[in-house]
Amino acid sequence: MSSIHHLAELFERFPGIGPRQASRFVQFLVRQNMSYLEDLSHSIKQVRKFSKICERSFAYFYSENPEITTSPIERDPNRDKSLLMIVEKDSDADNIEKLGTYNGLYFILGGVIPVLDPNQDSSRTRLSELISQIDDRMLDGLDEVIIATSATPEGDASARAIRESLKKWKQLKTTSLARGLSTGTELEYVDRDTLASALLRRT
Repeated sequence: MSSIHHLAELFERFPGIGPRQASRFVQFLVRQNMSYLEDLSHSIKQVRKFSKICERSFAYFYSENPEITTSPIERDPNRDKSLLMIVEKDSDADNIEKLGTYNGLYFILGGVIPVLDPNQDSSRTRLSELISQIDDRMLDGLDEVIIATSATPEGDASARAIRESLKKWKQLKTTSLARGLSTGTELEYVDRDTLASALLRRT
């Protein structure tokens, strides 16, 4: 196998990338100068070397300081600690951040609960880690948990499991994004206006 074909296969491992797109990536790269390629290679290695998972939110973040264990959002004193939004993956949180209207904290669930096997919630998601944090977060001022899972059967199953797990905290407000979201839509791909409206009209 040639290096070109091997590189194309590596690109095909990216989520949402098919053979045609992978081939375009390779064609683009072979036309670039060496300084660009070396910069790209170095950046990839740096991201891999210094990427961490926040011990509180489980979001990926970049830091060359080995003593830092929480994400910039989690450390930001200006973020509203009374709000905690639960999303499935980092890209969902990124989409929310682009709105510029949410100033609370996040928790990355890390997956969804399969509809046909709901008993696997503890192994497929970080639901147990979330529950273990609630008391500490409430001491920090947590007042509302916003469930922002996708409008899919698995996302709905995850939302139900989260709500059920949070029932014992009677004083904790639990809301969900308004159903302006089309059924079957993943949060990562929702347009800005629809997402902003769903967040504003959460119930």
